[in-house]
Amino acid sequence: MNSITEHFDLNNDLTLRDRTQSPLSLRAVTIALSKYNNELIECRLTFKTTWELYKQINNEGLFNLKPEIRLSFSDKKFLSETNIEIEISLKPDLLSHLALVTS
Repeated sequence: MNSITEHFDLNNDLTLRDRTQSPLSLRAVTIALSKYNNELIECRLTFKTTWELYKQINNEGLFNLKPEIRLSFSDKKFLSETNIEIEISLKPDLLSHLALVTS
């Protein structure tokens, strides 16, 4: 049994769309693809975003960033002029769609 994770540097602008089809402009940093016995089992995207867009992501619960599963920042404050880095994982039931593209 063989497990491997490949990391790819992206450093590209990426535009996603929310539920209302409004654009979300992000800076894609890396993508990590994990395979087990040559089968894709996980996909993680790391991106950076502005404080303003982070507030929108937070308020609308985008990317399933629910307060109860996020790290607590109660003792720390974000600097509004600094980009925020977020790592998200693709839902496991969508991996088969990505596997078709990466094969």
